[in-house]
Amino acid sequence: MNFPPPLSENPLPESLPPKTAAWDIPFDWIDIAAYFVIAFLLSEIAFPLVVILVYLSKGGTLQAVASLNIPVIWSLILQFAFDLGLLLPVVGLVVIRHHRGMGVVGWKRPTSWWWLVAAPAVVIVAEGVSMLLLLLSELIMHQPATAQCEIIKRQYGNALALAIIAVCFFAPIAEETAFRGFLYGWMRKHMPVWGAAVASGLVFAIAHTDIQLLLPLWAVGIILALVYERARSLFPGMLIHGLFNLIGIILILKQPC
Repeated sequence: MNFPPPLSENPLPESLPPKTAAWDIPFDWIDIAAYFVIAFLLSEIAFPLVVILVYLSKGGTLQAVASLNIPVIWSLILQFAFDLGLLLPVVGLVVIRHHRGMGVVGWKRPTSWWWLVAAPAVVIVAEGVSMLLLLLSELIMHQPATAQCEIIKRQYGNALALAIIAVCFFAPIAEETAFRGFLYGWMRKHMPVWGAAVASGLVFAIAHTDIQLLLPLWAVGIILALVYERARSLFPGMLIHGLFNLIGIILILKQPC
């Protein structure tokens, strides 16, 4: 009669392979609080102050700074300083505090390169939704949303190429890393998809500090969060964000305010 071999002769594996977390995000509340404090100090105070001081040392005036009527190149440098203030704290928290690569916040290949092909279609949807919500905001507030138009025209005038560099290149990289890769990624550890998309989209909209653009930017933030959820990469969102801003900047600079 054949008996089964002792268990010791067929040992089980020492450990089962670990399950891969859906969102391998190392951040905690300390990271979130530290980010908002550091990003505010860098993007709103430290970096712009350095740029303004250099501008004044080159013969600029405080009156020009206060009215945003400064040379286009300085507007570009200020925009870069602001975006750098958003981006660097994320890099610091990922690389220095957690000793991880930037792939943890979406700097990696998307699940499918078709997301890049589909970007123009997503932009059309985002533009349509944002335009409808902008009209709704104007009806609610009984005034046209001209503040952003006036500011951008004062900053960039007819320098479309420099405006595109600032708004369609610098901004998408910094904002997608901060609001989708970092903030949305952290929220997904604690919330379902729609909860994290709505919450991170709201923070994204509030950060632009324009009450009339709150609803349109909130919707755009939700769309970009859903793209990141599916693509697991920031690159499609950066492309969509850049194309969305490109259409907006062309319309703004070509219309009267």
